[in-house]
Amino acid sequence: MRPAVCVFQLYRTAGEDIVWWRYISPNGRSIARCAEPLSSASDARASIARVIYSLEQATPIVRPTMHDRWRWTLVLDGEVVARGSGDHDRRVRCEHAALKFIESAPVATLDAVVHTFRRRDMTGRTGAVG
Repeated sequence: MRPAVCVFQLYRTAGEDIVWWRYISPNGRSIARCAEPLSSASDARASIARVIYSLEQATPIVRPTMHDRWRWTLVLDGEVVARGSGDHDRRVRCEHAALKFIESAPVATLDAVVHTFRRRDMTGRTGAVG
């Protein structure tokens, strides 16, 4: 049995040229993503490499949200280079999530494909906006 590892995935939204990266757990959930969109797949790969290379110098910052939850960002030389994908109900869980990213990112794999996702529209199944 192969050990489960996280994956860096590159993606874009249909109709757009900008590329994002996200960090996905073995069960398919998004853990982290790049802070800003990137102009190309090669820029996204370079961003991932920079984050991995600089993890020891980066600082995880944990902050409360407006809804009494917690989010983390990873800061390098004053610049946010990664953001946690979700929020957490407790500060300690958020801190743990940031440290887990820092520990596991160096051994993650990179999916070579740039995935394209359709943008969801603002209507639900009934067609009503809401």
